[in-house]
Amino acid sequence: MAKRRKAVFVHFQEIYMIDDSDDLSDGEFKFYFFLNDQRVDGNKQTIDIPMVGKKTYTPRHIFREIGSGEREKIDWLGRVDNVDQVKISVSGIDNDDDPDLFFSTLQSGGTAPPTKPLGTASTGLAEWATGSITVSTPNPPTDKAVRQMVEIDVNGHKKDVDVRFKVKAEVVVTYA
Repeated sequence: MAKRRKAVFVHFQEIYMIDDSDDLSDGEFKFYFFLNDQRVDGNKQTIDIPMVGKKTYTPRHIFREIGSGEREKIDWLGRVDNVDQVKISVSGIDNDDDPDLFFSTLQSGGTAPPTKPLGTASTGLAEWATGSITVSTPNPPTDKAVRQMVEIDVNGHKKDVDVRFKVKAEVVVTYA
């Protein structure tokens, strides 16, 4: 009998913005998702760009203009295999310029988006906050899934950063 692999899926479902850090307008956020400190990229997508043609790319973040008190549905899925627990992290950056360029310069001098959770801090260019939760992933009964809803409280206020939001996600553990 072949050994089955335990699969842990994390489905990020909703962002609730408590404080967008912008006094006069909605925040301009990029959200990054991580499982066990590895960025979760989106599924490949093909778009048709006028006068350029079809291009295929893999999304590395979700961009949202979102104000305090607003909720946004999201649909972002990550997977890890054969782990007894999973650390789920979300980083949100409020910046009017390009946070990818800012953080890649800060981290590596390159032009790629961040590969690890960003922590919580601010500069004159941006404010960002990261929240994490670690979830146990019990072995599921044969042919049944174990499901658990989690909420990650990303509270920059704890470190004098005016960004705070919550992210709801469902953790599903099954055998693949």
